[in-house]
Formats: sequence, structure tokens, C-alpha cells
Amino acid sequence: MKVLIVHPCKGFYGGAEEVVVQLCNYLLHPDRYTDYKVVRITKDTPKEMWEVNFKMGDAIDCPSWSSFRKEVQHWLPWADIVNVHNAPAPLMTFPKKVPTVYMCNEPMELFTNWKRKPIEAFNRWWVKKSGMKVVVADQMNAHRFQRLYNVEPKIVPYGVDYEFWSQGDSYQGDNGKTLKLLQVGTITSYKNQLESILTLASLLVEGIDATLTLAGGITDSDYYHDLVDEIKYIDQNELSGIYDRVEPIGQQTQEQVRDLFHKHDVLLHPVKGQGGWLVPFEAMCAGLPVITVPSFSASDLIDQNKLGIVTGVMEGAIVMDKIQKLDIEAIRSWVKENLTWEKFGENVIKVFEEAIEVSN
Repeated sequence: MKVLIVHPCKGFYGGAEEVVVQLCNYLLHPDRYTDYKVVRITKDTPKEMWEVNFKMGDAIDCPSWSSFRKEVQHWLPWADIVNVHNAPAPLMTFPKKVPTVYMCNEPMELFTNWKRKPIEAFNRWWVKKSGMKVVVADQMNAHRFQRLYNVEPKIVPYGVDYEFWSQGDSYQGDNGKTLKLLQVGTITSYKNQLESILTLASLLVEGIDATLTLAGGITDSDYYHDLVDEIKYIDQNELSGIYDRVEPIGQQTQEQVRDLFHKHDVLLHPVKGQGGWLVPFEAMCAGLPVITVPSFSASDLIDQNKLGIVTGVMEGAIVMDKIQKLDIEAIRSWVKENLTWEKFGENVIKVFEEAIEVSN
């Protein structure tokens, strides 16, 4: 099986890139009898941010959308199956109807501005018209995709590299002195760092000594400056000293994030339905308790399997009391057994095969 992977990558190594890398690692296994090429647009993407070794001398890098589309069109006849990751990657195959599987982290329509509406409409039309198969990671995204595209997707949860994320000794606390909170994700309104800051504030008001580390690159500078202004306002008018208890540390490597998991007490994950799927499960591997919100697309998975706390109000001592009742070792075991990249690869290959069979 020849797989053409098409990915409009970001300016950093994030969750979407991890999915591509892990799929490539799965396809590389000698028993798979597969070959693949990766075409990615790398405009404004530093080469050193790609921690990937590809089988065929690295990916085919394209500096612009036009060269990206041209390269994809060139390789379409070579491929048995085309695997496109995130919009507008499906449009790179237009107008050729080829066996295609669309990996959609989340529908683009939910998180873009009015300028992209024509592209979104074109993308919806082509996904349905071409008959491509669609894969999402959870039930929430399946419902959202079906509502927007009128196409029923397959649900294939992502995996987690348990052996990597579990390495290291979990933080044993600061003898009750300071509660160390952590949020991992790009600084953007969709990742909702403001909610984590308000959680910190509520703890301090209740007399619980706490700090907050924000790990992630700044992709929305306006939102970042609003966060800084909000912290300063709270510090000057409501809660003196909170400003020095919030530490933004920028984009981190996977190794650095793993170390952060092992040096904190709680992961806060108040995302608004966009991205961040892997982070809480990676944190669970490290033994870190997770607090998230219902708007996080994998919140049902966490709630149903008692993997963390899902709450609409991330406030203070009440939530922290619930955290104490989590069975951390049971959580780690569940993630290790159920969320593997091996299972992810097996299920994605099944969808590939279905797409090829339908096209024949």
C-alpha cells in the first residue's frame, strides 16, 4: 500500500504533527508492507521544530500553498490512498477523485473568521462530492462534523506514547506548602488560559498557596496581552501578588513538557473545543491529575472512564478535594492499555482499506 500523507503543518511541533509522526512510525514497520510519502507546507516553520525522521529522506517540504498543491497533484497517481490532515488539505486533491481519508482534528468552520468562509464552503462541498472517508478522534467531533458536512465520520481515538510520557519520578508535592498548577497549550483564546488564571485566583482567595505555569507558544498576541492586562488588574485591584505567581514559559519540547508534568501537582485543561486532545492523556501517563471542562472534545472519554475531573466551574478547594479521590495508578493503566498508537494505526489502516475498496 502506497500512502500519500498531506499535512499543512503549523509553525511548531504540536498535537497534529505528533499524529502524523506516529502514523508514519506505524507505517514504517516491516510487517506492514507499506510505503509512504509526506507532503507538507512549511511556510514560516523552522526546520528544527520537526523532530521527525522519514523513511524516504524526509518529507517533501513546500514553502507556499501553490507549491503545496502542485506537489500533491504530482504524487496523486503514485498513491493507493491519500491521507489528508486538517483543512484545507482536502482541497489539494481537487479535482481528482482518488481514494482519500480525511483526518479532521476538528471542523475548521468552528474556529475561523469570515474571510475563510468561501474556502470552508468549498472544502465541505469537495469532501462530500469526492466521497472521501473521514476520521475524527471522539464523539463530540463526530457530531460536529456530521452536522456541518452531512457526512458520518469514523471515530478513531489517538494514541499516547506511554513509555515516553511515564518516564521520570512524579512530583511528590511541596510538603503542603505550594500547589503547583500547569497548563500546556498555545496561548490562544481557544486554549482559554484565562480560566486557569481565575482558578489560581480562587485558590489564593481560599488561602491555598499556589502557582501557575503556562507552557506554550504565543499564537494570538492580542489574547496574550489581554491575559497580561487581566493579571495586572487582578494584582492591583483584587489580589495582590498573583502577578508573580503566573509564569508563561513559551513553547517547550516534548522532553521539557514531560519534565513539567513530573514537577507539578495538577494539570488544568480548560480548552474551548479546539485542539489539545493529547495533552491530558500524556499528563495522565506521568501520574498528573487532570481537571478539564465539558467543552473539551474528549471530556466524555475522561468523565466516563473516571480519568480526571470534568467540571464547568474550575474553582478552588472543591475541585482540589475531588482530585484527591482520583485513582492515579488505575488511570495510568487505563491509558496505557486503551490509548496506544498501535491501536490507532490498526484502525486507520482499516479505514484506508475501506476507502480503497469503495473506490474499486
